[in-house]
Amino acid sequence: MALDNLTPDKDQQIVINMSAERTAIVKGVAGSGKSLTLLKKAKQVSTLTSSYAIIVYTKSLKQFFVNELAEIGQNEGHVYYFEEWKRSPKPQFTYMFIDECQDFNADEIADFKGHGKYCWFFGDSNQSIMEFPNHPVQSVEETAKQLGIHPQDLCINHRLTIENAKIGEYIRPASRLSFACIKHGPKPRLIRTTSQLDKIIEYINNGLTDVGILVYYNHQVIMIRDYLVSRGIPVQWKTRDNMDIDFKSTSPKIITWHCAKGLQFNDVFIPCCGLNEFKNYVNWDIDPMAENESALYVATTRPLENLYLLYTNNLAPKLPTPDSYIYAGNEAGTNGPF
Repeated sequence: MALDNLTPDKDQQIVINMSAERTAIVKGVAGSGKSLTLLKKAKQVSTLTSSYAIIVYTKSLKQFFVNELAEIGQNEGHVYYFEEWKRSPKPQFTYMFIDECQDFNADEIADFKGHGKYCWFFGDSNQSIMEFPNHPVQSVEETAKQLGIHPQDLCINHRLTIENAKIGEYIRPASRLSFACIKHGPKPRLIRTTSQLDKIIEYINNGLTDVGILVYYNHQVIMIRDYLVSRGIPVQWKTRDNMDIDFKSTSPKIITWHCAKGLQFNDVFIPCCGLNEFKNYVNWDIDPMAENESALYVATTRPLENLYLLYTNNLAPKLPTPDSYIYAGNEAGTNGPF
């Protein structure tokens, strides 16, 4: 299980060693192990009481936590995704663990605090992507001020290679993301092709077993799912309304950028990186490559090893230019529907 893969660094160990009988805020960059550290704390309290809950924003992240908790004998009733929590009777708990707290607002933070004797909040303000016209959010720092608590910092990025982090750092320069990374690996691959899905299939068929295909719109998930299945590639997938996903499976996972929050994959593919290429899938006016910087930042910070950015023409300016030293180089291809 993922929990077994966490050898705590100094900052994580401080959080793990802290008494759970307090309200605390833990902030850290993408890949710093926030979710796994949360799981460690949940495992600690599970030996003391069944009165604990984990709150996450998305169904996909809930499924990840459910899978991990099942391996230590805990049932899925301990995990709520946010809409589920809002519809629930909202019982009182001794311990509450809230992941991605930057995606909640002051009233929601107060609501969590009102239903948990001891509340632990984990987040990263650079990954705030759940702000909508009818749903304001606040930063981790604002939550710390609201609760009068000094945050504990997780400073080391254990997920990303220095090379892959430079993409997220280009999107969000203030993050200084690559400076938090401690491992090297292959440079991101920028692939220009008129056959983006066939190119992804080509890589998958070379033996990849931990793949995330990340897109912005739910309908893109459906179209890519159907195309890969038609080509004999079994897949796992998640849309806003439906889900067929098992994180223990070696099949590729097709999910949206928003649903990828808190998740990681060895190999991450992001198609439609050219301007307006999303219109091959959906008829919407908003081009996520131009107008959704935070969500793009989240998507590009999911890979453990390899990041593949695919486009056909007019690479989005949110990404480094095709001749940038950041990329391993371009590849060319010619067939296929997208």
